[in-house]
Amino acid sequence: MDGPDPTFTEAYKNYGDVGNIKSWLYDWKGANEWLFLKINYLHASWYDSLMQLITFIGDRHNFPYYLGIALVGMVLCVAVRKIQGHAGTRQYITQWVGVMLVLLAGFLVVEESVHLLKEYFAYPRPYIALGENNVTLVEHRPAGDDNHSFPSGHVAFITMMMVGLWPVLSKNFRTFGGWLIFAVAWSRMALGVHFPADVLSGYLVALCLVLMVRSFIYFVLRRLFRLNCG
Repeated sequence: MDGPDPTFTEAYKNYGDVGNIKSWLYDWKGANEWLFLKINYLHASWYDSLMQLITFIGDRHNFPYYLGIALVGMVLCVAVRKIQGHAGTRQYITQWVGVMLVLLAGFLVVEESVHLLKEYFAYPRPYIALGENNVTLVEHRPAGDDNHSFPSGHVAFITMMMVGLWPVLSKNFRTFGGWLIFAVAWSRMALGVHFPADVLSGYLVALCLVLMVRSFIYFVLRRLFRLNCG
């Protein structure tokens, strides 16, 4: 890759621009484009395969499998606590119940919100905004998906999973979860389908929504069922 065509920059800056707000919040005064190109420039066969694997981990279609794994984890953790005679097992089970409800509701809310945002903003993906000659596109998107760059659904999904599971994760798993979110975000840029602003927005959207969903569900459980999941 010889670097970006010097003629594309001005065209991109005017593409779908709605004024100075977009220039600051999305374009970052050119930094969004610059950082994307730096990340997307890195390529090797093993690296591209790794990025595709990480992106697969962040695919929302895996949700049923992840939910099943969480259920198995819940059963095993509760069983171990009972065998070892730990106190507070009832509260621990209640905490898991809250987590599972947050995951189910969070998935629905985040998925619908991301879909609506993609349709409303209709921002072009990097290979459209910058031109196919300036972007190394490793992941080919289906027809009709070229203008769904903002926000990143993969990052929103993996953030939803990690934030939803957060109350029952150990310190090591929380650290792993943080790095996994970062890795999925990086992979989306490396594969050529999202700008940095897209992955950051996916993270922030999911984080805010899941925290609101958790607050609402915990409130309902406390008021109606006298269950304290916190």
